[in-house]
Amino acid sequence: MPLVIAEASYAHPWQDVDNQHQPRGDDVQWLYSLLTKNYKRQIYVFEAPDTDAVQACFRQANASFDRIWLGSKIRPNYGSFQRNESLLKVIEGTYPPITQEFWDAANVRSLDCYKNRDVEWIHTFMSSDRTRLICEVNAPDAEGIRETYRRLNFPFERVWSAQFLKP
Repeated sequence: MPLVIAEASYAHPWQDVDNQHQPRGDDVQWLYSLLTKNYKRQIYVFEAPDTDAVQACFRQANASFDRIWLGSKIRPNYGSFQRNESLLKVIEGTYPPITQEFWDAANVRSLDCYKNRDVEWIHTFMSSDRTRLICEVNAPDAEGIRETYRRLNFPFERVWSAQFLKP
């Protein structure tokens, strides 16, 4: 079943940390969420037939969202790292459609910098139109990631420490 990513921002800290009111449906499986430490932004990861099914679940739960999109998970080709919840960071970015050549070159450049800053790339969600990226990494601090992206001239919207929520 396809991966569907939902993004939500909240004016006030989100209160449902016990996960009693997560959007759910018969044909929608909530896999996990990433929540900012201030509880004002959340990335949801679902398996669902399409984005419409996830939108229906949000409406049924009377929950708001910023955007919902189909995506794929990209893992590093050099091995894999386990999520370390005490070091978990999220990097968000929106781009013109990303070509495979750009993606490959960006990975080579960023992975070298990541090594020097003790950053471990877990995986990235890329939208089906290749314009939206959400990366999960283990890193000692968010500022080191921001500095790396600025130095490499890679745009980003947000870098934040995350809390991992699961069903």
